[in-house]
Amino acid sequence: MRRTLLMLVAILTMILSACGQAATPTDKQQPNQPAQPVTLKVVLTGAYVETFHTYMDPILKEELPNVTLDYLDPSTNLQASVSSGDIPDIIMQN
Repeated sequence: MRRTLLMLVAILTMILSACGQAATPTDKQQPNQPAQPVTLKVVLTGAYVETFHTYMDPILKEELPNVTLDYLDPSTNLQASVSSGDIPDIIMQN
């Protein structure tokens, strides 16, 4: 359980750090503007569902209040989802 949690935190840290970009104030952007809202599409299956909701949701809501997670149905065929343009940002399967 502990190993799974550490892997989840590491994966999420890499994903979220890759999504960020260094913001430098310009004429159009004020330095103290609130962060823009972001919605990430997530597919979770198996043991990850309970672990993610128990441990990761509270941390994300506290640390990244502008990020909303949209949980997609894991029973949907991934190939069909991608073909229809409904591409998940995070996929965790076991």
